Amino acid sequence: LKQQPSGQGRLCVNIVTWARFCIVAGGVRLTFTPRAMETETESDTNSPESGNEDSEEDVGRKMTSFELCSNVLISLTGTVVLGIGSKMQQGGWVMTPLMLVVGTAVISEMVWVVSTTIDNTTTKDRPAPRSYKEYIGLALGRPGELVSAVTSTFSLFSMICGGLIVLAQNMEAIMPLPQAWGDGQKWWALFLTAETLVFVFVDIGDLLDKAAWLGPFVTAGVFIMVFWGCANALLAKAEIPEACIPSAEYTSMWTAHGFGDGMLSLAQLGSYSIFVFAIVVTVPTLKSQTAKPRRVVHMSLLAFAIATMLFVALMVTYYAAFGNIGPENVIQGMKTDRPAGWWATVEPWRTGKETHLGKILATLVNVHLCLSDVVYVGCTVVAFEALFPRKYRHGWRVWITVRVFITVARTLVATLITSFTTLSSLTGSLFVVLNNILLPILGFWAVGGSKAAGPGRMLAHAIMFTFAVYMVGAGTWGSIQNLVTHAHNPPKIGCFPRPGISEACKAAYVSAGGSAARPSAAQSAPSNAARTAAAPPA
Repeated sequence: LKQQPSGQGRLCVNIVTWARFCIVAGGVRLTFTPRAMETETESDTNSPESGNEDSEEDVGRKMTSFELCSNVLISLTGTVVLGIGSKMQQGGWVMTPLMLVVGTAVISEMVWVVSTTIDNTTTKDRPAPRSYKEYIGLALGRPGELVSAVTSTFSLFSMICGGLIVLAQNMEAIMPLPQAWGDGQKWWALFLTAETLVFVFVDIGDLLDKAAWLGPFVTAGVFIMVFWGCANALLAKAEIPEACIPSAEYTSMWTAHGFGDGMLSLAQLGSYSIFVFAIVVTVPTLKSQTAKPRRVVHMSLLAFAIATMLFVALMVTYYAAFGNIGPENVIQGMKTDRPAGWWATVEPWRTGKETHLGKILATLVNVHLCLSDVVYVGCTVVAFEALFPRKYRHGWRVWITVRVFITVARTLVATLITSFTTLSSLTGSLFVVLNNILLPILGFWAVGGSKAAGPGRMLAHAIMFTFAVYMVGAGTWGSIQNLVTHAHNPPKIGCFPRPGISEACKAAYVSAGGSAARPSAAQSAPSNAARTAAAPPA
């Protein structure tokens, strides 16, 4: 790549430098590291010219253990903080935090699995793999390498689609479009096609070096303002009459659905938890770029523990404020000047005008996402190009086709799907679980894992593998159901009454000065029976 005269080669080198130190301020997970996207030609040789040997400059850049822990923590706490609180609505006070902790434990074990596999297979004649592609090829051979390449590529694509959805939601908060246009979020997703075009066609890799220092500050700012927004919502909650927020309905201890739907929610929550901590595929690269490779596991576990405590605190704060009627994106709930009786309407927290705090947070997050899109969109382009046969890979037809496809497909997904948390769960079920649980377990036991693990660990791996397979099937199905349901029944924000409220809440709405002439979508369309009763006799 360094020998290529084109801007794409220079961009990829900058991408490697950027991702190597995890300064990316992105909220989506990097489940396919840039170094892992080397073509077959590049990975077949270890010459310095091919970029597979560390240069003297690279050796001097080895991370300390503290830097490793800090960078992993920053990479985990991205824009996921905007939507993780809304997952409480699926599992309640107990199941959602519990599944997050379980996901943390599983990913921690997988980090150990990959690290141990690398240590046990490294010899003087066989150097340690420095990318996930090399690791899977070493453990499972060519078939595993191909499966990992395909799933990682589409995982990256799904993640940049989720990023575009968040960008569109935030732009609608910063600069709302006229209501006559319809769904402003979808229009913004269309307008933001320009951002994708820039990142797939223009070499702006030099921006990475100049903007790297923004990452930690933006991440810290996002966290602080999200907690601030939840605190303001707790104050606004005091306006809601007791009749409209019975504790048994506003929040729930477990999932509010039946057994069947509850099991689907369990699979989706598990997939989302794996998505949040999906850094297993970066372990080979982290070990190769850390001064003390054997401390990768310990420092990763420390970063996981800190991130889990922050996430649980945020989830509990969000749920206490917004309950089961809160928005998916916490920015959408940072409103003021809500109409009279807002608490009795559909999507009540999304009514009113955006606060200055919400607009500042939305701007910060969008800066966050644009910086990370420089990496993720570029990585997606490289990954798709690597799927083509070697002799066609560098032709101009492939160059154009890949970039046009990614641009069009990303915009299409972001205009059809408006829920980034559900898309994240779907991505976790379809792709992330495979690369972060199933393949590492198979690789561990394929290269003699029994020498490093006893019966207890073998049983634990069997349970993890079984549940991971369940998450792939049930999690995918549940996420697709949610996406279809949301597409066919989009919420009518601000319509009265909100489904499920009591007659006392309806009376409180009228007493507060709410307009009884604002029917919900279900009431505004009379049933066939009502039409028949109102019609004059023949």
